[in-house]
Amino acid sequence: MKLNLRRNKTRGAFSLVLLFISQSYVSALTETTSLSAVVEEKVITVSAQLEEVSPDEVLSSLQEGLKSEIIFQLRLYHKNRGFFSFFGDRLILEKTITRIAYLDIFEDLFVLETEELGIRKFRRKDHFLKSFFQLQDYRLAELSDENSSKFYVLARISLKPVRIVTPLNIISLFFRSTAITTPWAETALAKRQGPDF
Repeated sequence: MKLNLRRNKTRGAFSLVLLFISQSYVSALTETTSLSAVVEEKVITVSAQLEEVSPDEVLSSLQEGLKSEIIFQLRLYHKNRGFFSFFGDRLILEKTITRIAYLDIFEDLFVLETEELGIRKFRRKDHFLKSFFQLQDYRLAELSDENSSKFYVLARISLKPVRIVTPLNIISLFFRSTAITTPWAETALAKRQGPDF
């Protein structure tokens, strides 16, 4: 009897874990990447933003003295035509942009460590959140080919409201709040429109 009770408890606990993971997976599908790519004078700039996500977890983490992390992954592809299309499109380059946020409790400022802009500080919460969740006009590459229609960009965004360092990052396997990754989004290159006179 004791053995059966132990088995039932184990099965129940295992079922709860599976239910938690499945619910986390379904809810994670709601986050998406808003993406645009523009080419001007052969230079490609990319803008990406995490959509359908609440900032509450990030703000709560910062208030508790922890750090949050967001990662933008960008890929530039060249379309293969004719015989070479059998091998799929060619990856030209891939870039990963990481941003780390925390709260300076002494100055009461939001701090954002960025690779492209260095350290930035914000007193207003809305300005901080916009800069944290959005990658604006990032210079991705310079084209050697005049025909920009041969290229396209993929992007996805990963968010860690609580940035956990090794060896504690194994926790991210079980808690959705430590790892949100959007599906890949795709966009063609658009030519920047000049001013109308």
